[in-house]
Amino acid sequence: FFRPEPHPPLSAMYAYQPPPPSPYVGGYPEIQMVVQPSPIVSPLSVETPEDCTIGLFYRCLPKGLRSSSWFCPSHIGDYLCLLVALSWDVLWAFTYKAVERDPFVMPSSTTLANPAWADNMHMFPYKDNTIPTWASPLFSLGIPLLFFVLHFAYRRSGHQLHHAILGIATAYVLNFAIQIPVSKTFGRWRPDFWARLLSGDADKIKEGRLSFFSGHTSSGFVGFGFLSLWLAGKLRVMHGGEVWKVLVCLTPMAAAIWQAASRYEDNRHHTSDIFAGAIVGLMFAYLGYFLNWHGLSTSLCGKPKNRKLPGNSCEAMLPMIGRQMPLEGAAQASFVLLVLLAIGGLIWALVYLGVWGMQ
Repeated sequence: FFRPEPHPPLSAMYAYQPPPPSPYVGGYPEIQMVVQPSPIVSPLSVETPEDCTIGLFYRCLPKGLRSSSWFCPSHIGDYLCLLVALSWDVLWAFTYKAVERDPFVMPSSTTLANPAWADNMHMFPYKDNTIPTWASPLFSLGIPLLFFVLHFAYRRSGHQLHHAILGIATAYVLNFAIQIPVSKTFGRWRPDFWARLLSGDADKIKEGRLSFFSGHTSSGFVGFGFLSLWLAGKLRVMHGGEVWKVLVCLTPMAAAIWQAASRYEDNRHHTSDIFAGAIVGLMFAYLGYFLNWHGLSTSLCGKPKNRKLPGNSCEAMLPMIGRQMPLEGAAQASFVLLVLLAIGGLIWALVYLGVWGMQ
């Protein structure tokens, strides 16, 4: 898993080349600069890159991992940070309760019939979940992990498998580190809150105050959004322009949109909750991917970053290979904008055009 990966022959790239002939003719003296070849840097010889967390975790690694061409001791710091964030999620999920933003007098079944108590936003009937809460992570996280494992079985690259799992885990944990506290702090009523209230079930009433923003939606767009970016890197969509590659990369987003639409159909969230969850999920998917993988417009597109190399990439080692192409930021922003437009258009169609019986 941690075996060294093949890299380009650097000796050929850094071999000494004689200077070009002088352009001066006639009475000008020939002046040539002696160019000394740059030292060859191998990832196997760089055990202590410029990273403030190296000294803290370097001695914790077995000798075999210290000589790995890509595994860096700072990854242990990432694991610890994710454990802290996960503990934060669990603490908020099982310790704190949602803020009760209720009126002074809660209505009963008789007062709800009074037009003065008319509340069309929160009087929808209670329905069962299309995607249960326990199945949401299996659906939005399990499918991308299946792609990563199948790719590992084909390429046998522990570097790529590790960075794919680390990236999606970072995005997933940070997403819920925001979603759970926000939903319990806002305490917004779900569309079926009055039906929950009249049922008298304390657990249903408690869950009825967790509307903003949609956790199912944000988790779906984290998992499938990360998978779309990963496929975009592997297919190099920014280098060829083939439409079929773009369609393949956007296919996982259809699953995320379906998961978001099910929350509207089940009367669990308002439209604003779903849009907010989609934006937050895409933001963390974008963050988790580009923390560990090269940009979509670079020549190293689809390749994981290597912290053992100077500059946290291959650019310092291979000057002309890892250099970014022009307008890379604009290209990446255009891809994300394309995804957002597709999401917005399809959710708008589902909500306002009555697809799947929505009104």
